[in-house]
Amino acid sequence: MDASLILPALVIAVAFLGESVFGFGGGLIAVPLIGLILGVHGAVTFVLIFQLCMGLLLFKTYKQIDWKVAQPMTAGILVGAIIGTLVLSVVSAKFLLIFLSISIFIFLAKSVFFDGFTLGTEKTVYGEPLLAF
Repeated sequence: MDASLILPALVIAVAFLGESVFGFGGGLIAVPLIGLILGVHGAVTFVLIFQLCMGLLLFKTYKQIDWKVAQPMTAGILVGAIIGTLVLSVVSAKFLLIFLSISIFIFLAKSVFFDGFTLGTEKTVYGEPLLAF
């Protein structure tokens, strides 16, 4: 097998192991690392295919879902996926790399220097924040 397929598969495995442990971050970890190997377009496509497969596997637990919380999130995911797909098909790879780099830098700067910063009032469900920017 080609190393350009083995390394992204390994990154996916480690990133989504982290997501299963911590509850988030699979795509956040996988896209930048796989983007170095396959480019941003390939990385996003690779990660989205994997996330779709994982979502289909987890859909069998739909009876345990709190739909009052899940409905707005699902609507946001659908709108974001449509907009993201359109942007990904139109924008150049160089712009995407620059945008991804800036986004990661802003996230890291916020995490290090502005840890308590939130956008608006923080809503909670069962004591856990819904929006923790």
